[in-house]
Amino acid sequence: THFKKTSLVIELNIENTPFIDFHTHQLRHAESDDILEILSINFGENKVKNLYTIGFHPWSCGENFSEPNLDAVSQIFEDDEKCLGWGECGLDKLIDCDATNQLLIFEQQLDRANRLECSIVIHCVRAYDTLLKLKPNYPKIKNWVIHGYARHEILAKTLMNAGFYLSIAPHEKSSLGLLKTMREMPIDRLFLETDSASWLDIRHIYELVSKERKMDLDDLKRQVIENCKNFF
Repeated sequence: THFKKTSLVIELNIENTPFIDFHTHQLRHAESDDILEILSINFGENKVKNLYTIGFHPWSCGENFSEPNLDAVSQIFEDDEKCLGWGECGLDKLIDCDATNQLLIFEQQLDRANRLECSIVIHCVRAYDTLLKLKPNYPKIKNWVIHGYARHEILAKTLMNAGFYLSIAPHEKSSLGLLKTMREMPIDRLFLETDSASWLDIRHIYELVSKERKMDLDDLKRQVIENCKNFF
């Protein structure tokens, strides 16, 4: 990649091994030494941030989306080492937003991420077939992750075989399919997140995954850190 994101390495070279909340919309532990949050910003939001990704969320239905603002996001990624990647962006078939326009906006963002050779965070709801068809068209995107993955293990295997990482927010009431995905997916493709669910505690999520995978908690934390370094 053209741009070395030194900030992530600096943040992770601290004495205590942190819990990484890979994708959140609100910093809840900014002053905590043991939790590192990666904030997701929809372009136009003014949020206090540390490490973050930025893009045009499909739920915004094209609000603030324009060629100059695409240029602005590209420039932010190039100039700010705290900006780790593009997104979230993607496709959502459950929202009341024109599907053709969603796809156009998504493809233009993929094109920019491809030019920048950066990594990308994907929001995908009932559009996995489209996503799988699109991915080979953008070979210079460094890495792809589907955040908030909550489906079954068969689809998860298909996605990971196509080169995707998965970021999940499992809890005791999650579907059996997601819990099976959590237990069986390759550990080097895994991220953990709280997304916009303020009731979820990232430490509890790690403890659940650690228990279900019969894995030492510190080993899990170190693995997710290594995944983050590789991803970004």
